[in-house]
Amino acid sequence: MKTKKTITILEDDRDLREILTAQFIAQGYDVYGGPSGFDIIKDVLARKPDLIVTDLGLSGSSGHDVIKLFQGRGLVAKVPIIVISAQDKAKVEAAAKRLDAVAYLSKPFDPSRLLDLVHRHLADAPAACPPPTLVREDVA
Repeated sequence: MKTKKTITILEDDRDLREILTAQFIAQGYDVYGGPSGFDIIKDVLARKPDLIVTDLGLSGSSGHDVIKLFQGRGLVAKVPIIVISAQDKAKVEAAAKRLDAVAYLSKPFDPSRLLDLVHRHLADAPAACPPPTLVREDVA
């Protein structure tokens, strides 16, 4: 049985992925990730994430396609998804809705807002709850 909550980060910007990883580890989370979901599918199978943070524009694929693949294979059923992206806000919102994401942030974003979202969606989240209403978090 896992003692720490696990976060998967799908982000092709290595610097951002490393910053987020360090931030989440400092908060006590187990974190792994990669530049595309296809690079970490074995990790997803083995480590069963409790939450996924994904960019939409990944190397060689889209975050949307990767998450749909994971969902279609039952790898991330009922796992909260937070979308981050520099794409047009309307496209980001539409993609987040199609993924049943719990929230989305437009880049650049305040890392503390992402951390607040992570805490909120990992705290006392029962495994069988329906997906929450999409929250737009990029409003200043």
